Amino acid sequence: VGMVSLSTTLATNALVEGQGGRVALVFIGFDPDEILRDGLLEALRGDPVIRLAGGHSHAGAEGAPLDLDALAAQLASANYLGYLAGSVTAVWLGAAPQRWVRAGLVAVTAGTAAMALVDGATAWLALRFATGVASAWVLIFGATWMFSRLAEAGRPQWGAVVFTGIGSGVALTGLACLALVAAGIGSRAAWLALGAVAGLATVLVWPSFRARPAAVRTPEARAGGRLGADAWRLVVAYGLYGFAYIVPATFLPAMARDALAAAAAPVWAWALFWPLFGAAAAISTLMTLRLRSGADVQLRAAFALQGIGVAAPAVSEGAVALLVSALLVGGTFVLTTLTALNVARAVDPARATRLFALMTTLFALGQVVGPLLAERSVALGGGYAPALWGAAAALAVATVLSPRARRSAGTGHPV
Repeated sequence: VGMVSLSTTLATNALVEGQGGRVALVFIGFDPDEILRDGLLEALRGDPVIRLAGGHSHAGAEGAPLDLDALAAQLASANYLGYLAGSVTAVWLGAAPQRWVRAGLVAVTAGTAAMALVDGATAWLALRFATGVASAWVLIFGATWMFSRLAEAGRPQWGAVVFTGIGSGVALTGLACLALVAAGIGSRAAWLALGAVAGLATVLVWPSFRARPAAVRTPEARAGGRLGADAWRLVVAYGLYGFAYIVPATFLPAMARDALAAAAAPVWAWALFWPLFGAAAAISTLMTLRLRSGADVQLRAAFALQGIGVAAPAVSEGAVALLVSALLVGGTFVLTTLTALNVARAVDPARATRLFALMTTLFALGQVVGPLLAERSVALGGGYAPALWGAAAALAVATVLSPRARRSAGTGHPV
């Protein structure tokens, strides 16, 4: 935050006269059509507008409570639009996954560090959008590269070890941010520190993503034709998962903060949500190395367990229910991705990258829609419960839709 002004007259005059830096307008307590009056929309010149419920009467009495959850929902959905765009473009980018992994890593590093160097909502949103695009490339093409290499080595099960990096990264980033805040370090320094860590990680893994000799390339890049019914069932199921997972992932930290405040817990305790979430993801992913069931069975079990975790805060907003939700949702969100990608390779190995990209596209679309629907639920007075029950229902449908992979004789594992 570069400046906070309590003088509404001066701030409005500066806005209308086009003076000062670019801004985001948070429109509190007004009808949507009021932004069109008196040339205010033209004065913004394309800067973002976010409308929230809230406001006071002329006498200072609260007319409606400030809906901060709506602000969180809209900002979260804006961040996920880049991920959606990245997954859509991945469908058309084709072969050479190592090239796009490298491009994605560079873009994530640059976008993270650049957050410390720019001001203004427009630049911030543009950077988060670009980083979302790059993140989708890293997941889709990184998974393609990883599965191919592990299959060649005869060690496909070790994909679980690679995927622990997601949960570990979430946990470590959460702890790092908690430590930076406790030390009184500002957001600019924090963004630079996180960008430096991302850059170091990129340098370390860069040599691994080399071009493969033509003799060992898979025929996937040349595979054409249409996806089968099982593939499309998997795409839809994974899209429902994206919608369902993002509702608690967006709002559980705020719910945990409120519950802990009511229990007179330390104000920093709620910030442990993301470290706990990431640790559960990393541990559960490693546990798949001990499982003998097929990936399709694991996927359906992950959908079912996550459904229980999503529904728990709808039953009770107490600390215990929120802890159960964090463990079950956190413990299955990476596991679900890993097992879904394994099922995709079993369902259509010749078009696995294309299938990964389509799955991620619907997942990202669900991520955009989920917070907005949750915000509408809160705005209409229903609280989070309707959105959480809807997310749990989506996971139940995903469980039914998830295809059963063909198995090799005598092994019980997908082929």
